[in-house]
Formats: sequence, C-alpha cells, structure tokens
Amino acid sequence: MDHEIVVGYDGSESSRAAVDWAVDAARLRSSRVRIIACLEVPFTTCIAPLSYDALAGIAAATEELAMSVLRQVRQQHPLLDVFVDVLDGPATSVLQRESKDADIVVVGASGHHGAAALWLGSTARWLARHSTCPVAVIRKETSKGTGSETSCEPPRNDGPQMALPPRTGRVLVGTDGSSASDEAVLWAADEADRRGVELVVVHGWSFAYRPVDLGSAQARDFTHLDAAELLDRSVELARERCGVSVTGVLREADRTTALTALATPGDIVVLGSPHHGQVTSTLIGSTVNGVLERSAVPVIIVPPTMPL
Repeated sequence: MDHEIVVGYDGSESSRAAVDWAVDAARLRSSRVRIIACLEVPFTTCIAPLSYDALAGIAAATEELAMSVLRQVRQQHPLLDVFVDVLDGPATSVLQRESKDADIVVVGASGHHGAAALWLGSTARWLARHSTCPVAVIRKETSKGTGSETSCEPPRNDGPQMALPPRTGRVLVGTDGSSASDEAVLWAADEADRRGVELVVVHGWSFAYRPVDLGSAQARDFTHLDAAELLDRSVELARERCGVSVTGVLREADRTTALTALATPGDIVVLGSPHHGQVTSTLIGSTVNGVLERSAVPVIIVPPTMPL
C-alpha cells in the first residue's frame, strides 16, 4: 500500500497541532495524509436517546469540522495528497484500527495530566500501548518551533506558495539496552537521516545507595561502567544505521528526566514501547507515561515489531 500518515482531528488546538505535524512528516516521506474525525455518540444517549435530528446534527457538525481543516491544509499545500474520513466510534479504537498499516499515527496530547490522565483515559496513552505503528503525540505548544509550516490559516497573498522544508532541532532517543529500545534507536536513526539532523542517544542510570553497604562506592563505579557500555552499544547501533552525527549522552537520573531535561524546542523524542501485554507500559511512573506527561516537544512511541 502507499505510504500514509494517519492523524486524528477533533477541532481542539492540540489536534490542529497534530495535523500540522502530520503534514510536515508527510512532506518528508512523500506520503499522503489521512485526517480522521470520529463521530462519537454522547454518553447521555445511554440514558435518554437523542432524536434522529440531534444525531444528524452531530454528524453534520463533525463532517464540517473535518472538511474545514482539509480545505485549510489543501490551500497551504496544494500538492499534498490529503483527504478526510469521518468514522463512527471512539477515537481510541478507530485510530488503532485505521492506522494498522500506516507509517505513523499522529494525535494531540490529552488535556489531562498525571494520574487523572490514566484514570480518565487518553487516546495518546491508549495508542502508545496498543498501536502497531509508531505513535506521534503532539502538544499544542509544539505546533511552533517544531518545524511546522502549516498554521491552518490561509496564505497572506495570492502568489505562489513555496513549501519550505520542516525545521527540526535534533532527534533524541532513549535507550535502556532492551530489544524495544533497540528498535526505537533504529527508527530514530532513520528519522534523523530523513531530516538531516543530529541524533542524540540518551541513557539515564541510577545507583541505589545503601548506607550499610561498605562497598557502595565501588558498586556505583561498576554500575556507571555498565551504563556507559550500554550507551556505547546503542550509539554504535545507530551509527551503523545512519549517516548523520550521532552523540551519546549519559545522565545519572531517571530515564524520564534524562530525556525531558535535554529536549529543547524543535527536537523530537523517540521511545520504544514494551511488548503488548506487558503491564509495565501502564504503570504510573513508567518512562513512556512519564515522558508523555512531561515532554513539551513531540514524542514518538515506537512499537515492537516482534510479538512475544
């Protein structure tokens, strides 16, 4: 099938930023963009069913919302292959199903934070755990400074519009030595090559000090050495894959802090996702959840290619 980037759109500012980012990613890949708007029946209909006219009104409003952003994108990028689908169902299941063969699925970040985001549910978190293709999670604030040239506003003049290449700072990828992080490193290397930017491989490590352990200083040194060797292996893996500059960064910090503290406007952060079925991806405090919560730049979650 043709290369395709799927992006969810619900009219929110974060989903508009997701459309902007998807457009840039598609231009880098010569892919088409498929904007999906989901028609979800309000929860209140379970108690008091809506009339046919009310449901038709919701469907018409959703259709117009999707067509509006489509017109804006086509006006900005007339040569881009972009289209819209309005589909019935919750965004989580619809986007997961419709993106199974996509290059990337792009969504706006949830407005919820911390434990509330886990309990209330989040399309981004759901896809990060269940998607079979990479998931890009975009915050509203990242629509500027991340390379996006799409503002969803009409051009300011009637002359020809030249499509400028996206501007990206660096690609940052977290590694912990697992097969999942190796896949993320390889994906990040390809992305850095595609964008022509520096790849930064980041490993956060820590040592659990115990006051009664007389050999703690030596044990810490060994832990540090093991962490450095792990990072060196990941850096070498990346250098074998891509032709851009690859830098390794070793930080004595938890992995979430190591990544988010390094990221600056224009960067993107890449992480591997645990194999489907592993509970670690749903636990509060996991690296994936932590980075999704704290990162101000786009985060790409790369799923495993090999099942358990």
